Amino acid sequence: MKPIILSIIVCIFFLCGCIETETRITIEKDGSCTETAIIKAPNIIGNEDVKTRLSELEKNGYTYTIENSGTQQSIKVSKNYKNVKDIYSGSHFDPVTNELTQSSSDNIFYSDMNLFFLRKIVYKETILAKKTESFGEFSPLKNIVSRKRIIDMPYAISNTNADKIEKRTNTAFWDVTSERLDKGFVLEASCLHINYTAIVIFILICIIIILMAGKKK
Repeated sequence: MKPIILSIIVCIFFLCGCIETETRITIEKDGSCTETAIIKAPNIIGNEDVKTRLSELEKNGYTYTIENSGTQQSIKVSKNYKNVKDIYSGSHFDPVTNELTQSSSDNIFYSDMNLFFLRKIVYKETILAKKTESFGEFSPLKNIVSRKRIIDMPYAISNTNADKIEKRTNTAFWDVTSERLDKGFVLEASCLHINYTAIVIFILICIIIILMAGKKK
């Protein structure tokens, strides 16, 4: 989860004390991706601190929508990236100090291997409850009621440690529990795509070359 989104979660947590989060990364076939975060909590609309952080999101290229269903409100923020690793590049607002700091891609591993007939995409992300001097042993991530992580792969998932897989949409789901945060949880998913069209074309080219070589003789 990009820290600028985390700053909104921290802000809402201190206002409401009980929130649900869902963070989703959708990886496309061309290597681009979309990051989407949904934050649900009671009585968050209209708060000035939340408005300030939403304004900062817009300045950093995010779009957001707000939905109100009685006492439960939700904020949905999203942003498109040319590459998966771009999610953790650039600047963000630190959720503790509210200062502009530099993001890091150390906690994310992304590999896209394309060998003409075969393409393998691997996504790994380390999720760890952050302990700071300001919070001591307390981390807002650990006190969120529900934390969902979702990864949409461009092809059928071949290997993952997800809690649930939706094969129809190539989607992996994780429930990031407090126990997993304490130990440091690495979620991972990979997909393997065989380009059968390229294989057929290659075979046809080989046949044509053999036939032409036979005619020359």
